[in-house]
Amino acid sequence: MTKYVIRLLLVFFSAFFLTITTWSAETAAQTKLVIDTKPSGAKIQLDFKNIGYTPITLEDIEPGTHFLTLIMYGYRRVEKNITVKEGEENKVYEELMALVGSITIKSKPPGATVMMDDSEFLGLTPTNKPNVLIGQHTLKVSLDGHNDITKTFKLKYGEEKKFILTMAPKPGMLSVFTTPSGATIYINGKKQGRSDTSIELTGGSYKVEVKKADYRPLKRKVTVQPGRTARLDLTLEETIQTKLSVKTKPSKVIIYLDGEKVGQTPFMIKKLEPGIHFLGLSRKGYQDTDRKIFVKKNETTRIFEVMKVKMGGLSISAIPSDANIYLDNKYVGTSPVSFAETPIGTHKVRISHPKYKDYIQQDLI
Repeated sequence: MTKYVIRLLLVFFSAFFLTITTWSAETAAQTKLVIDTKPSGAKIQLDFKNIGYTPITLEDIEPGTHFLTLIMYGYRRVEKNITVKEGEENKVYEELMALVGSITIKSKPPGATVMMDDSEFLGLTPTNKPNVLIGQHTLKVSLDGHNDITKTFKLKYGEEKKFILTMAPKPGMLSVFTTPSGATIYINGKKQGRSDTSIELTGGSYKVEVKKADYRPLKRKVTVQPGRTARLDLTLEETIQTKLSVKTKPSKVIIYLDGEKVGQTPFMIKKLEPGIHFLGLSRKGYQDTDRKIFVKKNETTRIFEVMKVKMGGLSISAIPSDANIYLDNKYVGTSPVSFAETPIGTHKVRISHPKYKDYIQQDLI
């Protein structure tokens, strides 16, 4: 506040001198310093003391010359003398010079999207980005059907950094379903399991073959897209075979085909050569059967044979001659008796007479 002194000479009755002092209400302008930068956030040192970050307004600052330092990572340091005038709003504005380098990104295959620091889109590969601030950055490279690549790097002042990135395809899936199921799957000639199943493959074209016994093999070409699932639904066609079905009564009869034992009834002979064959059937206690058969191509020839029991002779006599005779617990007459055809095998003979004890014997015919 400015002080004014007024001296008044007053004559009042007698000679007295009076001195009066008054004060002005007027206020002087403040001395201010406003400091700002582009970009903002620079650290400020004034006369080598830290005072804050831009933008900032300082009041009641001492007029005169001061030494200003502006510091911000990635930008050239500013050091300069400034003059602060009394009673004014002094302004300092600095556009900071970025310390930069450059990066070049290429990918195999090309056309990948490049993002830097999760926010800046750099374009599609191949691409170049000049004037990149020094320091640490993160690149994310993405391409449809391929795994993303994330790469963190540090860039120095004036450095030209180059990246050549190989994008790994995402695996795809191939699902193979067959009717009937359980067919063996071959991919590019290699066995890969049985249907119904899903197989993980890299993207590309494949030759698929499915095989199952008694069915015609099927071949297909399929393209598997990375990150996607391709599906094959195949219906297998049964192979037309020349077959021979042999059944007998009773069962468990040994089968001979063209002189070789092949099994016992009931039995199905598959993949038989069409034409004339010789069939033999044999079971203990039954007459052997031999016959010539004709098997038609691509058809099933069916044979059903009732086996004939082998027969033998049996005579039974007793003393006294009027004894009752039982064969296999069945009454067959009084002694003597004779049978021209009795099934071969073991039979139970019982001879009974009222005056004698029963006679029982097992006889083999």
